[in-house]
Amino acid sequence: MRRLVALLAVLGLVALPMFGQATYGTIKVTVTDSTGAALPGATIEATSDTSIGTRTGVTDSTGVAHLSGLAPGAYRVSVTLEGFQQQTLTTTVSSN
Repeated sequence: MRRLVALLAVLGLVALPMFGQATYGTIKVTVTDSTGAALPGATIEATSDTSIGTRTGVTDSTGVAHLSGLAPGAYRVSVTLEGFQQQTLTTTVSSN
């Protein structure tokens, strides 16, 4: 089974908290194979012990997916694509 490479980047927070609004962040995932070729159609799932539910996305034609509106905290990010081994990584969405 081929191996895929998932790169995570926690993007800067989009807005400043105002009038009691919560601050959220985004996880950007880039999925490539061992040669560096982009892998479109990979399923991305982000779960957190402190948040309810799972955020899901699919990589686009460039192998990139954005999971937005995530509360600050630690996330487990799983990447699956038929014909490749599943990869699971951890990352943190920061509040500052």
